[in-house]
Order: sequence, then structure tokens, then C-alpha cells
Amino acid sequence: MKDFRDKIAVVTGGGSGIGLGIARALAREGAQVVIADLDEGAAKRAAEELRATGARSLAVATDVRRTESVEALAASVRRELGGVDLLFNNAGVYLGGPMRRATEDDWRFVLDVNLDGVFRVGQTFTKLLLEQGRGGYIVNTASVGGFLSFGAGVAYTVSKYGVVAYSEALRVDLEPEGIGVSTLCPGPIDTNLPASDRIRAAEERAGGFSEALSPLTRGGMKPDQVGPIVLAGIRNELPYIFTHDDLREAFAKRFETVLACFDRIGGAAGLGVLLLGLIGLFALPDSARAITVGQVDDFETATVEGWVMALGGAIPPNPPVAIANAGPGGNGDFALRVTATGSAGAGGKPVVNNVDTRWLGNYTIAGVTGILLDVRNPSAVDLTLRIGIDGPAVG
Repeated sequence: MKDFRDKIAVVTGGGSGIGLGIARALAREGAQVVIADLDEGAAKRAAEELRATGARSLAVATDVRRTESVEALAASVRRELGGVDLLFNNAGVYLGGPMRRATEDDWRFVLDVNLDGVFRVGQTFTKLLLEQGRGGYIVNTASVGGFLSFGAGVAYTVSKYGVVAYSEALRVDLEPEGIGVSTLCPGPIDTNLPASDRIRAAEERAGGFSEALSPLTRGGMKPDQVGPIVLAGIRNELPYIFTHDDLREAFAKRFETVLACFDRIGGAAGLGVLLLGLIGLFALPDSARAITVGQVDDFETATVEGWVMALGGAIPPNPPVAIANAGPGGNGDFALRVTATGSAGAGGKPVVNNVDTRWLGNYTIAGVTGILLDVRNPSAVDLTLRIGIDGPAVG
């Protein structure tokens, strides 16, 4: 689809954030825009704003958690505008916090909107597009979290992985019918997603909280910048629409790790990614000389070559010391320290630092920074591996 003039577009979660940014971009290109949102007031304000620019716009209160509400949205679109050409399946919520604290209510709250809601809306409007027989386009909003998972994302990244998979299947299924499908995978965007808690039922048992996302979204890309990126992605029929090119390296490293695992099929030890928290590192007083930021017990290996270990965690915003200063031999204020203790083989000979470690570099994923290490153990050892940072450097 190249021209959006007079096309009928439905945007769920269109009352604010990315949805509103997409709606504004569509209106500028002459599309008719249906704003669907749980917040009826926000939907009406957004539709009024678009109408003030000369666009035709309709507001429909919609709860993607309820099938009857989604079906009512489709009926309103058909009744008021005669059909649909584009669907932007965008409504979403966020909860953060340690996965171990996540409750079943947390899980259901996030998946009911982010994954089940995308399915309900997608299936309903796919049926309408097929009945019309004139093609069309669907954009499902996932996230970079649909490819890059973090322990603090509770069910959020699970839901976004699911949206990616759903979109990929839908794209293959609908392509012969002239219906395109793209998956929108935004990085940090300045939206009200950190306020998702506001729509939770009071009786739910909460372990996660939406405000955890604030350090990433604050200062992020503006929603109005996202709209044109999405429309360009549709014109180019991209399977994935990304917003942040600076995440390219993080994606490359993830898939390098995945592919490397195939090299170890059937081996005594596989490759893996270990996530060790750096939380609290920057709370150290200036007088601190060293800290252990991660420990792996029973690190059993047998000539494991190319084990890539990612040390990552939720770093507070604006930390007083940048972890990027950590490097080989103290390349900056902080030096990387890896120590290992254990017993080698049947002889039980004590081993200390019997590990060849190469510093590969630093990485940042959506504001979360870590260090990449290549750890090679030259002999079969049952180790306790400690990874730390020494510093600040002293003369």
C-alpha cells in the first residue's frame, strides 16, 4: 500500500502514545481514522483533534480484553465508514519488576491486553478484510522486547514475543489475499505506558508495577516521530518495523548466540547466555575499591569454547559512573575482574583463575548496559565463577 488518501484506518490504543502518533500521521496523508481506546475521553479528544485538521475521524470506546467490545468496534466501523483498509493493532500495557515476584494476576493482566487482545482484534478485522476482498494492511505492535528479553519485564516480553510470532504467521497466511502484515517493534518511546497500573482492578494481587518502565521511556522518542516511520514501513512492506537503529548490535549479538548454539548440538556442554544483575553497582561510595556484581555457582564446563556471557541489569538512570569505562586492564575508572575457584577432574586439584577470559566489549539495550565476555575453561572444572568490577582506579 503506497497511498493512504481516503483509506479507512482503525487504531487501537489510539487515544495517546504511539497510537495517536500513527493516527496523526495518517490524518496528514488524508486517511479516515477510527480512534479506538479504553479511555473514551482520550479517544474523543484525539478524534476531535484530527477533525480540526480536516480529517474524518471517529472515536469508539473499546476494551480489547472483551470479545464483544472488539466486535462492536468492527460493527461501528462498517456501519459508519463502510469498511476498513488498515488496522493498527496497538493497544498495550506494561508491568515490570523481578519475575520471581510476578503474580498470576500480573501475568493475566499483561497477556490479556498485549497478546490475547492483539489476537481478538486481529482475528476480527482479518475476517472483515477477507469478506471485503479488496486487500488491506495490518500492523501489530510488538516491541524490541519481542526479541530481547529481560528478567525484569514480568509478562511484557512474553506477550511481545507472542505478538511477533502471531504477526509472522498472519503475514504468511494473508499474503496470497493481498493483505500485508508488519510487526512494529519500537524501542524506548515517551508514552504513558508506565501508567498502565491505572486500569487494573483493585482486587488484583500485584507483584509487578508499571512505573518500572519510566527510566526507559522518559526522554525516549516522541510518538509523533513513530507515525511516519510506520507508514514508511507499510509502503516498503517490511515484515518488521524498527524505530531505533542503535539497537542493531544488540540484535546481532542475540542471533549470533542463537546460531552458535547449533555448533554445540550433542556436545558435553552447550552455549548459553547468563544474565547477572548489575543493580546497585552505582550506589557504591567513591572510596569503594571492588565489588562482585555477579556469581555463578557450579559452573560446570568441559572445553567450552566461545561461551558468551552477558552481564546485564536494570541500571538506574543517570548513574554517577558509566559502566562503559570498564574494559580490559582497567580501561577507564573501572577494571573488569573475573575469578574462578573449584576442583579439576577426578584428581580434585584446586584451581584458581584457570579461566581464559576475553573482554569483547560493552552493549546497551534500551538503556540497559552490560559487558560481553568470552570465557574459555581449558579443563573440566566444577567452578564458582565470580565477575566483578574493581575501582575506582587508584595510583
